[in-house]
Amino acid sequence: MILSSLLLLAAAAAPPATPAPGVADIDFDLAKVAVEVGRCGRQASGEILVCGRRSGGDYPMEEWERIFAARPLLAETEIAPGVTGPAFVESVQFPNGEVSKRVMIGIKRPF
Repeated sequence: MILSSLLLLAAAAAPPATPAPGVADIDFDLAKVAVEVGRCGRQASGEILVCGRRSGGDYPMEEWERIFAARPLLAETEIAPGVTGPAFVESVQFPNGEVSKRVMIGIKRPF
């Protein structure tokens, strides 16, 4: 029964994927782009050097540094107005040498 089901699934294979776009489908041609002579420097023979400008000015690195700045990762969410629920880990060693590793969930409320 299982073998026949597998054979039926294999027979009902998905249709082949659409072929990759050919060269004729590309609408960007480097020959049509104006080249600024002397801006890119020199290349060795046999190399292809492509240079250009980004539209919209400089890349906003300060903005990305602000968004992706390194800061501590806190697993905490607001449960109710003024009440937060953090999750944290804790490790305690007992007198007999065993170590208890715990995942704790707390509730914080300002006084």
